[in-house]
Amino acid sequence: MAKAINLSFFLSFFLSFFPFFLLLEKRLSSRGKTIAYQPRYNDVGSIELQREL
Repeated sequence: MAKAINLSFFLSFFLSFFPFFLLLEKRLSSRGKTIAYQPRYNDVGSIELQREL
């Protein structure tokens, strides 16, 4: 039972961070392309993903 709870927690954790990983991978794989995602630090200090065209 503990394994099932662990697995569901891991799945929710992974799904919540999946778009960020997708953006990061797109940014890393598109170095030679026109669209690049770069992290930008706002006033609060958190990272905003800024899309550069």
